[in-house]
Order: sequence, then structure tokens, then C-alpha cells
Amino acid sequence: MKKNYKIILLFCLLLGGMLSDASAKRKNSFVRKDEIFSYYSKFVSEVWDISWKKPKGFTDLMKSETWAFGKKDPYSLFYRLTVESVDKDCLIMYPELKMVTSFPDIAWTEKCGKPEFLRNYVMMEVGDSLIEERLTVFSGTEASMNADTVFVFRTALKNVYKRYSYCTSIYAYKEGRPPMIFRCFFTEKGRAKEKLYLSKFYKSVNYGNNKEWKMDADKMREASSRIFYSFTNAERKGLFSEYQVECERDFHIKLSMPAGFETIDKMVSFRVNEGRNIGVFYSLLLESRDKDCLMLYPLFIENQSHGIAKNMTYGEVKAALNLAPEENECMRMNLVNGKFTLGKSKVPDRSKETVQFDTARYMRVIAEENMENYCNADTVYVYEVPLLKPYKGVYTKCIGINMVKEGHPYGMAKILLMEGDNAKDKYMKQFFESIRYSDSMLDYKARMKSKNYKKK
Repeated sequence: MKKNYKIILLFCLLLGGMLSDASAKRKNSFVRKDEIFSYYSKFVSEVWDISWKKPKGFTDLMKSETWAFGKKDPYSLFYRLTVESVDKDCLIMYPELKMVTSFPDIAWTEKCGKPEFLRNYVMMEVGDSLIEERLTVFSGTEASMNADTVFVFRTALKNVYKRYSYCTSIYAYKEGRPPMIFRCFFTEKGRAKEKLYLSKFYKSVNYGNNKEWKMDADKMREASSRIFYSFTNAERKGLFSEYQVECERDFHIKLSMPAGFETIDKMVSFRVNEGRNIGVFYSLLLESRDKDCLMLYPLFIENQSHGIAKNMTYGEVKAALNLAPEENECMRMNLVNGKFTLGKSKVPDRSKETVQFDTARYMRVIAEENMENYCNADTVYVYEVPLLKPYKGVYTKCIGINMVKEGHPYGMAKILLMEGDNAKDKYMKQFFESIRYSDSMLDYKARMKSKNYKKK
């Protein structure tokens, strides 16, 4: 079972790292310009039946943070809210709960909703040798926040975070609910008042008592759009312009709005199969004038392996066809009659019987000498699959487009169509014409040195 926990943990961490990198470039994903805490706490209450209140004597810093013990960047997590005590001796980070429930239709409660998940996470962060010495476990009536179990891990930081030398991590678990991981930082003075700060914090966070609660993906999407992304028409028009400027400035990628489309949302998560844990976030969602097509535009991120684009192509095709492995199954790729096939076999009985399908039927790889008609990328992976559950109730077909260009971030996009839509070729042509990679390569190391120089 530890292997399963580790896989889920690493998946959450990868997603968290991707989003945190993106958030650093976007200043803030919230449209609202006043206090962030009140809006996100409202979202948490509506979607997860969890109460977050700002502790007395603390100020909302109105920013998100990424943090990890030491310099373990691959294990950093994304924290949506940050509050600081008035005396500036204590800083508290609140988790982005979507990191654990980003794809809510998966039976995440069977894995993440168990106390072992949090204990294993602590072990992965700091190592087994320190667990018994610094980990305190509160259960039953001793647990705060109306949780079933609360893990508290205290440690001095090897690398001082800002001016904070100590960190107390609080991991809360309640059966069937998303786990919560908080970070509380203290200065030397603040450490002496830790009990006071934590008392205020514990009183401000509570799991709800709604026994009928369950994760509702549609409710989360609706609440997210209503609370955070309730755009005016003028704001909608500005979203694509902002995206254009950012992509050309940061990645040397030029964009143009496809004729007959308008932006309707931003930072949208999508999966080809809502019962599988494979999917990503997209920067913008565009809708055609005839409302028969949606385009999800890439979330470009620096320094990510181009191999992800290829692996996601195969992974999403497998997921869409419901061939992703279950716990007691494994997938094998074979070459049969000159064509790649995927086989599914049961692990317990070692059966070699497989279910095969021709990947060429669903996907193609475009790598021509002249790629002017394909975003000027080096390689483009294109696949077309049916959706098991219509997206927004009407879109039944998905075209995935994953683009790779040396010296640039890869891009993953989607075109969603209705049943019987005959405009597929038209919309694909429009999409390919709307994105163009530059031939000049980005020098990430030089860019980072430049950024560091400006900070000094």
C-alpha cells in the first residue's frame, strides 16, 4: 500500500509544483482585488464543508507561496493563503485543497482520506529517523479542528525561511474528507509564544459535521467560477490579450485569437476520463460563436521535460479508452505487425492474455521538414478520442494536441466538439494558426541570472 500512497503523493506534488510555477508568473489568479482570505475561505466552506477563519491578531498577506523543507524543490507544495501575526513573529500557510482533490471523481478518499497518507507524507519529507522524536499524534477527543487525527511535526530549519527559523507542520485528517497540511513559521521570539499562536489557529479551522457531504466536481467548478472568475465582458476580452503578452514576453510564443471565438474562463482543469487521475490545467477556455466547439489553451511552464508531452499523449489515450491500469492490472506496450499496441494483463495470476488496440487509429505524430502549418513546433502529437462523459453535458469528442519545440516549453491543448460536428478540420486549422513558436531558443539559465541580478 505504501507504493500507492507514494504514487498519489508524487502526483499531487508534481501538480502543485506546476501550478506554483505558473502562479509565480501570474501575480494572482484571483480576479478580486481586495482581501483574498475571505473569498477562498468561502470557497472552502461551500465545496468541502470546512471552516477557515483568519486567526485573531493576524493579517492577510494576500499572496500564495511555494515551500519545501530544505532545498527539496521537487517536493514543494503550493499554499493558497498566507497570514502573518501583527508582531511579525509568526507566519501561517494554508494549503491549496485542489492539490489533493484536483480530480475529485477519483476515489481519492480511499488513499488521501486515510491517516497513513499524512504520516507517509511526513516520512517522505523529512525521513524516518526524525519521526518518532519530533512527531506528536493527537486522536479522538484530543484532536483539534474537529479532525479524527492531527499530526504535529516541529523542527528547526536548516535554511532560514525569510526571517523564520522554526517550522511547525500541522497535518489534519478526517475520514472521507481531504487532508489539510498547514505550515506555521516562527522567529526566535515567536517560538516562545508558539502555544498562543497555535491556540488562535486551532480555533479558526474546523471540519464541518455534514455527514451527507461528498466531493462534487460540478459544484466545485461552479463555485470556483462564481466566486473567483465572475468576469465582465470587458474583463473577458482582456484575458486573451494578457495571455498573448505573457507568452511572447516569457516564452517567445506568438498567439492570435481564432476568428469567431471568445474567452469564457481561465485556469481550467480537464480530464478525458473523469474516473482517472491523468489531466492538467489549461490557461484559457475559448468558445466558438456557434457554441459547438471549445478550445483549451496551454499552460506553458519553464524547465519541464518535453517527454511529459509524449507520455501524456499515450496516457490520455489509454485513459479515454478506459485502458488505464487498475491496482491488480498492468499495461504492456508491444509491437504487433509493425504497429504499437497496448496490452492489459492481470498481475495476480500472471496471465499473458491481453486486450490490444491500434494506437494509430487514435493518434498520429507530426514531425515534417516544414512545420509552418503546425505552430512551427518540432513535433506535434495529435489524438482524437470519445469522451465517456460529455463535457459540460454536450461535448462528446476530444482532440488532444501536444506540441514540442526545442528551447521552449511544451504545450498541451484540447479541442472539444459536439457529436456530429463537421467543422473539425476548420477548427483544427484555426487552432494551429493561432499559436506560433519562435525559432530563437530560450536561455533559461541566463534568464534566471538576469532575474537574480535585478533583485539585488
